[in-house]
Amino acid sequence: MFARTVRPTLAIGFLFVLSLLAVGAEDLEISFEMVSPSPLAGEDVRLKITLHSESGRGLAPAMLDSACFHVELGDGTVVTPRKEGLRKSPVVLGENITISRTVNVGPLLEVDGCDTARAWWDYKDLSSEKTSFGLFEWPLDKIEMVIETEMGVMVAEFLPHKAPRTVGNFVRLAEEGFYDGLSFHRVIPGFMIQGGCPNGEGTGGPGYTIAAEFNDTPHERGVLSMARGESVDSAGSQFFIIHADSPHLDWNYTAFGRLVSGLDVLDKITAVETTTNPFIASEQSRPVKPPRIVKMTNRLKKEGD
Repeated sequence: MFARTVRPTLAIGFLFVLSLLAVGAEDLEISFEMVSPSPLAGEDVRLKITLHSESGRGLAPAMLDSACFHVELGDGTVVTPRKEGLRKSPVVLGENITISRTVNVGPLLEVDGCDTARAWWDYKDLSSEKTSFGLFEWPLDKIEMVIETEMGVMVAEFLPHKAPRTVGNFVRLAEEGFYDGLSFHRVIPGFMIQGGCPNGEGTGGPGYTIAAEFNDTPHERGVLSMARGESVDSAGSQFFIIHADSPHLDWNYTAFGRLVSGLDVLDKITAVETTTNPFIASEQSRPVKPPRIVKMTNRLKKEGD
């Protein structure tokens, strides 16, 4: 888990209220509530929009059925959410009335300053103020990974601007304890060390795959990248850390982070005794005693890093 058990996820259930700026609807309020899971791995973000009126005056279902909702990301991009379902809101009469509708904003990833957003609503001559809110408690570019192994500790920083969904997936798996107790099952001095397989042999994963995010990050010493099969979109949980510069991997694998400390530990791991890998013909890469990952922990970077 994260230090202080803070999750780098969407602020589930975070509620903020906007007051409508319209004559004759002084008691009308609109609220937006996050009702979706974390979008770090690319899931859609869903918002529940609720209108409430103490008197009930001026509140009509059409305000939700026909209104336009807007979400503006931190970089100025404006997204118009799509409404979910075709059901019309029922007619409501009386006092203290509340009606709501859920909209789908689509996948929001905190990239290039998009760790905050502003939302607003408009219907005919009614309009709400733009109100800012945070999408993530810990923006991905503020997180670093502590990789505790039997042979020492390595610390890695992430590259969310290069591979946001890959970083989000890795952060999520680490937070859930997926990597704790696994090993580096493939070790090749002068090339890389590979880990993250729940089967301990290079054949397993988390039960799903993620899309490739090849980028211009060179596969230099200390860079973290995702292992994959023949399909470019077959990565899941297995990753490798470059021991020596390997430019032949550039644009063929998704680089998503780099070590900021622990290169000496990387060297120690590459020095372990290996034997022939039964899954890769003629490759001397199977550790006789695979170095174990004790724990992976996400934490906030120190100020100034």
